[in-house]
Amino acid sequence: GAPAPPRTSRVNADADADAAAAARRHQQEQDAAKRERMETIQAEQEAAQKDAEEEAAQKAAEEEAVRKAAEEEADARCRAEEARAAAEAKRKMREDNLAASTKRPDPASLKALDSSIKRNTATIKKLRALSEETRASLLDDLQRVNMSMYVTEAVTAISEAKLKTGDVSAAVQVCSLMHQRYAGFAAALIPALQRVVRSAEEGAARKRSALKLLADLLVVGVYTDPAQLHAVVKEVAQIDFKAKDKDPALASLTLVVAFAKHARE
Repeated sequence: GAPAPPRTSRVNADADADAAAAARRHQQEQDAAKRERMETIQAEQEAAQKDAEEEAAQKAAEEEAVRKAAEEEADARCRAEEARAAAEAKRKMREDNLAASTKRPDPASLKALDSSIKRNTATIKKLRALSEETRASLLDDLQRVNMSMYVTEAVTAISEAKLKTGDVSAAVQVCSLMHQRYAGFAAALIPALQRVVRSAEEGAARKRSALKLLADLLVVGVYTDPAQLHAVVKEVAQIDFKAKDKDPALASLTLVVAFAKHARE
């Protein structure tokens, strides 16, 4: 047969194979170590990025909380200032209303104003449409027109106005101005509003507005006898739940609750 390879060649071949295997293992170990270092670096970078994002989010949340707190504080100051201004305006209005009998315009001053039927008719029409939106223009008109001969018509118009809750403040100011200018206005207005509250034909919304207006007019001194308000509230509060028809009782209860809430405010 063929002669066996020399022993030295086999030994060399085995040594080369071992060296190559060792080199591969070494390379594999280096590659694994490199991957591990890369993975560690990547993990550290991701952790650092996450920490930075969390820190940025926390900082943004803290800044938002500070901004919101400052905004709420500013809103609270604004509301407090508005409340103080409203209280002061109401105090001044009451002062003027209580002194109305000594400060009303004299007949000569009123005669200098527009007393025409056309102007008075237009003003009465605006009184019937009294609202927060028409407050400024109506107050301006009332300063320019002489309604001495139309007080009854003005009272009727105001009592028939379809006031919403947001219109009551405007109505109080308009009624105060009328009271400060015309002696018989309040004496005619209060019974007219009481009739609205007592009426079985009037809707719940108009009754609520009339009762709120009665309460506020007492507060600002357009009239000063609490018994006039108490009497109508007492009538409304006499609720008969034993009646077969519960609707009137529920309507009265709703009216009393709305009045109590308004009085508390």
